[in-house]
Amino acid sequence: MHDDTPDASRPQPPRGIATTPSPYTFDETVDRLLAAFDRAELTLFCVIDHAAGALGVGLHLQPEKLLVFGNPTAGTPAMTARPEIGLELPLRLLVWQDDRQQVSVSRQDTSDWPDRFGVDDDVLAPLSRVAVLVDAALTPRAGSSRA
Repeated sequence: MHDDTPDASRPQPPRGIATTPSPYTFDETVDRLLAAFDRAELTLFCVIDHAAGALGVGLHLQPEKLLVFGNPTAGTPAMTARPEIGLELPLRLLVWQDDRQQVSVSRQDTSDWPDRFGVDDDVLAPLSRVAVLVDAALTPRAGSSRA
């Protein structure tokens, strides 16, 4: 089990990125997120395994996968309102493990998108639900062995 209390030695994520520690192993975290995509009827467009890419050129990288996903019903109205939002879509989650074996999930922080893109909150609301999806996927269920 991993300790998910904030760690002062860990740097804050860059502006525009939100990071959530996972109480699960790397593979369990990826599996839980993929299951959450299925439940939310989101399309998984691709999984990019950065660690495998590094290994392919003889370099080492801790486990790190980029999950690219979305739903045209949510993204199309946003891109219609402001085409440049297409640079942020599809949405992405980065699942990564640090040197201490702590697994985290990083995502785009959509909270500033209304101001950044000049688009109404209601148009962007479906895209901001990814934070809830991540939190739900990483919250242990009652009766599970994870605390």
